[in-house]
Amino acid sequence: DEGDFIEFFGLRNDATLDSILYRDLVPVNPYYNTHSDSTAFFLTIHSDRQGKRMSSRLAPPADLSQLPNYQSSQMQVFGEQFSLGNSYSLGFRLSKYDIGEGWMSSVLTKGNVRSIPFENLGQIVNAGSPRLEIGLVGRSLNEHLVRISVGKNNATLRVAQQASFDGFNTVYLEIPLQYSDFDPAGNILITVSPTGPESTDNISITYTRVIYQKAPSNSDFDFETLEVQEGVSQIRFSGLTQNYRALDVFDLENPEQINLSREGNDLRLQAGKEGRASRLWLENEAHIQEIGQLQKVRFRDYLSQSANYLLVGHRELQKAGTDFENPLQAYAEHRASSVGGSYDTLTLLMEDLYNQFSFGEETPLALVNFLKAYYPVHRPSHVLLAGRGLAIYSTAREGGRTYFYRNNPSIFPFQSLVPVAGYPFSDNEFVVNLDPESPNVPAIAIGRIPAKNSQELEIYLKKAIEKDQLGLSAPWQKELIHLGGGVSEEELDRYFNFLNGFKAIAEGPFLGGNVTTYRKRSNNVVEVIDITGDLNEGRSLVTFFGHGSPTILDIDIGFASDPTINYQNKGKYPVMLFNGCDYGSAFGTNYTQGEDWVMAAEKGASNILANSSIGVDVYLRRYSEQFYLEAFADSTTIYRTIGEIKRGSETRFIQRYGLNPLNYSHMEQMILLGDPGVRLFPADKPDYFLNESEVKIESFSNDPITSLSDSLKLSFVLRNIGITSEDSIHYRIRRRLPDGTLIDYPEVQIPPTNRLDTLFFSIPNIELNSAGENVFELEVNSKQEVEEMTFSNNQISFTQFIPLSGTIHLFPLNYGIVNTQDLELIGQIPGTSELERTIIVQLDTTSKFNSAYRKEIRIPTKGLFRWKSELLAGNDSVTYYWRSKYQEPLPGETDAWTSSSFSFIQNGPEGWT
Repeated sequence: DEGDFIEFFGLRNDATLDSILYRDLVPVNPYYNTHSDSTAFFLTIHSDRQGKRMSSRLAPPADLSQLPNYQSSQMQVFGEQFSLGNSYSLGFRLSKYDIGEGWMSSVLTKGNVRSIPFENLGQIVNAGSPRLEIGLVGRSLNEHLVRISVGKNNATLRVAQQASFDGFNTVYLEIPLQYSDFDPAGNILITVSPTGPESTDNISITYTRVIYQKAPSNSDFDFETLEVQEGVSQIRFSGLTQNYRALDVFDLENPEQINLSREGNDLRLQAGKEGRASRLWLENEAHIQEIGQLQKVRFRDYLSQSANYLLVGHRELQKAGTDFENPLQAYAEHRASSVGGSYDTLTLLMEDLYNQFSFGEETPLALVNFLKAYYPVHRPSHVLLAGRGLAIYSTAREGGRTYFYRNNPSIFPFQSLVPVAGYPFSDNEFVVNLDPESPNVPAIAIGRIPAKNSQELEIYLKKAIEKDQLGLSAPWQKELIHLGGGVSEEELDRYFNFLNGFKAIAEGPFLGGNVTTYRKRSNNVVEVIDITGDLNEGRSLVTFFGHGSPTILDIDIGFASDPTINYQNKGKYPVMLFNGCDYGSAFGTNYTQGEDWVMAAEKGASNILANSSIGVDVYLRRYSEQFYLEAFADSTTIYRTIGEIKRGSETRFIQRYGLNPLNYSHMEQMILLGDPGVRLFPADKPDYFLNESEVKIESFSNDPITSLSDSLKLSFVLRNIGITSEDSIHYRIRRRLPDGTLIDYPEVQIPPTNRLDTLFFSIPNIELNSAGENVFELEVNSKQEVEEMTFSNNQISFTQFIPLSGTIHLFPLNYGIVNTQDLELIGQIPGTSELERTIIVQLDTTSKFNSAYRKEIRIPTKGLFRWKSELLAGNDSVTYYWRSKYQEPLPGETDAWTSSSFSFIQNGPEGWT
């Protein structure tokens, strides 16, 4: 039937749902929703039965008793400022919805007056109990005394009440009014003024409501509320030219349609009924809103879907990127892959959560309610908030006016995709109060990718894939950077000492890392320190301790995306821990340095861990100390994801230092930007590692090795890129000579290597046919007595060419003393030669052989070669250097110089220097 229609009655949203966020407190402003001015209404359609119908109240008979007046009310609700509420030691605030936190009027200071006029209320009747309801909230930590005055105008004001309360508390007052407080036009003026005994007395107003008796209107209006006592009666309005509709909304779940009787410009309706009072809503039909389109909503049975990794996103993040058709889905697929951790993933869209868990209101309560329902059933380990959040009190301007985000989100440069849980900014507030056995600490590892769109999510996804694919593979994964800031000599030393405490943990069991520390050397507010070289080589963790803000630190390392700084660390993305104020505050309209490090394409960091608000150095030190202990000093936790390490360290932190607000706020407000499923250090076992480029064979002297060298010095760098072990290991060496002979040397037992050791082994070379290519095999942990991440990197094979011997120096002996100026240098070639060979011999007073004294001779020989030379006259205690080599080496012979030195001491003793 084309004439059918659906009609419903709805009220704007208020703070009813917010009461869940405030836990055991009452919302400061009961009539103003904390997060949104918009609400939704849901219509459920059943195919097998009739939907809900309104009952109907008949039009009144003409002779029904008539009410001369009725009770009505008018309210003003204030949302001019958002107050963070109760302040604790040093100005700290808790992120949970606290005393005095919420929307209210602007601050009213001592000695000032806020005037609140109510105008054109209608013809006020001297009946009933007119009254004023008002909500007041403290904005400063002191006693408040508030004078509330009422009257027709400023000249007729009277003091209606003096209200006293203290701190950030809220009072809700009901103040009797007098008929004489209203003027004939139905106007009344309310004034509020703080007059406390201290020099500061700051307050705000949350709402004011005037309740009064009035006569029925005799002219058209938009809508009117009528409250009448029980009993059948009627009310007559006159002078109404428009059409009206009426409902009894005393029971909002079951409104009753009121039929109206129309006689010219007079309108009558049955106002009361037997058994209960009535609350009537009379509305001009021209004022009724018509809904042009309904949006179909399908609820999901989330509780039947088991997952340990929850991915919370937004439809904006499902739009096609450059390489992924649906970056949000691609992210879930990566985390479900073996490289990504083989998680059971569940993707959630905030739009769906709003509909299903917060009645269509855009509020963090949706995710809070979901987790409260889901966690007890499936106990997920990780929650990734995949989108940027924007504070509800962020502002933007349009048309010369300033708007809060909640009031006009469309004018902002980007939208809030995944809301933040608390203020000061906190994501941890989503995951506390889930586990009844540990309600005060996070039950799930949580982190946030501050992506404003699908393209940015794709950028981060590529970085996460790179990091996960890297696994444990490089020595730099045990390298850390510490940055020590401060703005005074005392702070510089204090913070440096804090960092050294962390360093001792990182370099000890079980990481066995290597920490490089850079510190400020001046008291300047900001000092630039270049860490591009370190980061481009690769570092696993960067820890800063100093002063911060959302866009700069007192050690300026710049924005990762700045091309002039030349960060080029693709595939080597560190975790960065910042101990300072506000660096994790990535919830406003400005682009912050922390989110830049996370969101920079193919460079920067994988994660930022930083405080979103004020931080006190001693509490930050305690937090970071627990982080280091959880991350590096416990073999059962070192391998966990960064989110699990954060959660574990916060549990340690609260268990050790308690729940006092100052301590607790540091846990609440520690923000993890980036995926909590990324691993800081991906090893739970040792992993010994050899690199052919770090192996060297040389002589025990400065001479080049030859087939006549009596022994060879093999040196190699042994790295442990996994966790430390207390157990010793063995290594073995095998050699294959040029003629194919195999030599196995005895295995060598060595103590455990935490990170890096350089080892030496003496290889006998006497009476061996060693000239030519010698193949060496080196294997560490050769008995595999220590379990490792992998044994595949424990063995290397390399080739060393050993030439036939070069020349041999016979006299003077190396480092010997000569005591006569006339000297004969004597050398030989190995063995005897049928061919005459030419030997180049040089003598000089510098090892570089570039002085003016340098002498050179070429001597033909088949065995010995001699050169009589005169040393410098008059120069005593001078060191001379001489060297020799073949002029034309034969195949297999060395082209290297044989070098020696001696000292001339006139008439000195024989011996060595």
